[in-house]
Amino acid sequence: MTVTPILMAGTDLDVVNGARASLNVEHQTLTDADKGLINRLVADGHTEPLRGVWAKFRVVCSIKIARQMMTHKRYLAINEWSSRYSEMPSAFIDPPLRKQVGKPMDYTFEPLHPDVHAHLTGVVQESYAASYAAYREILAGGGSREDAAYVLPMGLQTALIMSGDLYGWLRFLARRAHAHAQLEGQQDAYAIEGHLRRIVPVTLNAWDAAGRRAL
Repeated sequence: MTVTPILMAGTDLDVVNGARASLNVEHQTLTDADKGLINRLVADGHTEPLRGVWAKFRVVCSIKIARQMMTHKRYLAINEWSSRYSEMPSAFIDPPLRKQVGKPMDYTFEPLHPDVHAHLTGVVQESYAASYAAYREILAGGGSREDAAYVLPMGLQTALIMSGDLYGWLRFLARRAHAHAQLEGQQDAYAIEGHLRRIVPVTLNAWDAAGRRAL
């Protein structure tokens, strides 16, 4: 699992100047008053100035997590590595393998006994190996890439190009950089958040103070 920045454009000052455009004012440096303005914008849900900051990332993750990422296409552009046009390598994401305790929509995780964890890890690895062997056999027998891909598991590694403005990224982070999100997705989301904090630290701090909600 990796998150690699491809292009990041904009700073906290772009957020400020987007808001101050209504006054036909542009600042060259960020002032304390500008920081206060950013806090007010985020607290009140004024999102248009956030659209002046933009970022694109390459995210390597499992197919399972990629399907979850696709639910954010309403406000992020997402393109995925295609198993129709490429032969997929033998690269898989290992699940953490924990015990789920509780009822649907209200549960927690507990660690498995080490012996059980080791056994189930073996089950996962055997399943991956068998699926990939079947995939290669279909290709070797003349089957198309898109048909052979039917046997590949959700743990197969894929890659996404994800891009959007800061408004979209904060909506994404509100759901994925969250304790209730799936662990692999959380890790990817927190990595993206870390990169965004480098260019818009004041805005991200204001978002923290506002409860990290979707604006």
